[in-house]
Amino acid sequence: MESDEIKEGFLCPICLKDMRSASLLQKHFEDVHSDDKDTLRQIRGMFGKAKRKIMDKIDNTDGEVVNNLTQDGIPEGSGNRGVDPFLWDHQEFGVSRSRFREFRDIRDAEIDRFVVETNKILIRLEKLLRSGVHVLVSPSLSARPGRKSLEKSLVPWIADSEVKFCPICKKQFNVARRRHHCRLCGGIMCAKCSAFASVTFSVSVLKLDQSGSHASRKWIGQSRDDSEEAGIRTCLSCMDCLERYDKQEKEKKAKPPVVQLYEKMKSSMAEAETLQPVYIKMADSINLGDIQYDLEEAAQVRMKLVKMYETVDILSKKIASLGMQAEKPPSPHTLKLQKKIRAYATGYLQENMFTLPNLPPLDRIRKLQEDRANSLARRATEEKAQRERAMQERLQAAKMQQHKREGSGDFNRNRPPGKVHTGRRTSPESGVGNGWGPVPVMQGSSPDPMLQQIDIIKSYIKQAKEQHKFDEVDMLQKNLMELEAEYTRQHQKR
Repeated sequence: MESDEIKEGFLCPICLKDMRSASLLQKHFEDVHSDDKDTLRQIRGMFGKAKRKIMDKIDNTDGEVVNNLTQDGIPEGSGNRGVDPFLWDHQEFGVSRSRFREFRDIRDAEIDRFVVETNKILIRLEKLLRSGVHVLVSPSLSARPGRKSLEKSLVPWIADSEVKFCPICKKQFNVARRRHHCRLCGGIMCAKCSAFASVTFSVSVLKLDQSGSHASRKWIGQSRDDSEEAGIRTCLSCMDCLERYDKQEKEKKAKPPVVQLYEKMKSSMAEAETLQPVYIKMADSINLGDIQYDLEEAAQVRMKLVKMYETVDILSKKIASLGMQAEKPPSPHTLKLQKKIRAYATGYLQENMFTLPNLPPLDRIRKLQEDRANSLARRATEEKAQRERAMQERLQAAKMQQHKREGSGDFNRNRPPGKVHTGRRTSPESGVGNGWGPVPVMQGSSPDPMLQQIDIIKSYIKQAKEQHKFDEVDMLQKNLMELEAEYTRQHQKR
């Protein structure tokens, strides 16, 4: 890689011919290589992309203008000086002319110049580093012979006879004030108006230290110049381009303090949102007198939640006061953003922190638990009484049905013998809907009416099975189970 020749300029990507300017390169490609449309679109968008990036940077700096006008539109610090502005004559709005297009053209030209100059400086800086003229593996080694001739071959130098004065400080060159050449642009300046770009800084700007190769590690070694000072001699203009380029690259990677604080605040909000439903469930359960959750556990969860909300409040206050004490205050857009973040955090705390349910004291919890236990006991007693009333109603209905059947049986005995229908001669189909007769009480049976009712329901179940009425069988069996359970409960109380 080091042996490859590094070229600079507006090179044609196909024939590698240097066209000296962007317009000539585009015209050359449209005339000579018009068939390759994809490469033509790439060349057209290459300068536009770099221009948009730099315009975004300039837009950010243009937004940092502070409005120093008062509410009346008069600049602060300037008085009326004894003249009432309301006594001035009204002045009609005259002819105006927009300078926006002129400003845009000048700005575009300046951006293009900066992009071209920066790219040219970066290419020449990489050439110097790859040539190894400014790197010594050991400080005991002498300077490389023929270093200046090699530097002149990489970057063309201006002749000494062409420059009589320093272009920066405007002082004449003499024996005491010597001429020095910039290794990146080839210009001439005096020693005071020159700067030195260290090899470490140059490697970091070109991102050569990210490759981790042996050559990149060698470039970070000791460097020397003809004045025995470390670094590559440059003019102030080239050094300013390198520093601006390095600053822009670092700003792309580094997050502003506002973004860092905002991300921490959002992280605390997310943790609080996951913990808040848990605490609300515990607090509601404890306030209802439930014994599922412990008071100490709920208090610990509440403390964690309050600390998260306090963190959100502290971070939002830091964001709102960020840059207020600095010499250069933030831009109006930045201040507006910081105030919006603080207002958002305040609304979030009012909606979540101030509406948290409180935990009752210990004696209140005991009373709530006793009330809940009594309420559950009353509910269980009411449900049991309802079940007993329902069973009594079913027994009364069964007795009424039994009396009706007994009355119908006496009526059949008074009929003529030819019209009496017995249960033995009636088929199951003919007895549907006619009900069943009770089993007569046998001698020696228990005098307990509860046992008699149990025997009657058993006889009903038997008759329903004979007539294949299985739905009524299920209902009667449930009644029989409830009746037997009630009979067992009464005897246990005795």
